[in-house]
Amino acid sequence: MSLIDFTYFKNEIYIGQLSSEDVKERLSFFIEKYQSNFIKHVLGAYDLKTDTLGIKTNSEFLNALADFVYYHYIRDNYIDTVGIGTAVPTVENGQIVKPTTKMFFAWNEMVDLIDNFILEVGESIDNPFEYQNTMEF
Repeated sequence: MSLIDFTYFKNEIYIGQLSSEDVKERLSFFIEKYQSNFIKHVLGAYDLKTDTLGIKTNSEFLNALADFVYYHYIRDNYIDTVGIGTAVPTVENGQIVKPTTKMFFAWNEMVDLIDNFILEVGESIDNPFEYQNTMEF
């Protein structure tokens, strides 16, 4: 079960051509792949069925997840694998630019949102847990 959908990818983390079935399929793959990774690194072992922390409805957590997925989606799509190795795609009437600025923004926003979420959740339960960031590049 995906916690986020295509509607989260707007404004600063906009993904173009979401009307294309190929783009939707690829983004769905990244959401499924990185959602469990994100939850594990932020919360450790967590049962989505009971959802004791309310992450399914917490906008900061869900937006942080979208930033995490966006980062990995853009990182993976910047370079294509072709028969003889890897290549940066070309465009006919434009110029390819490195996506690092947008990736940095998404990653930094994710970190801020996670910090806010941890502070909020820590204050709302009787036994606050100690947060240890285990996210890796």
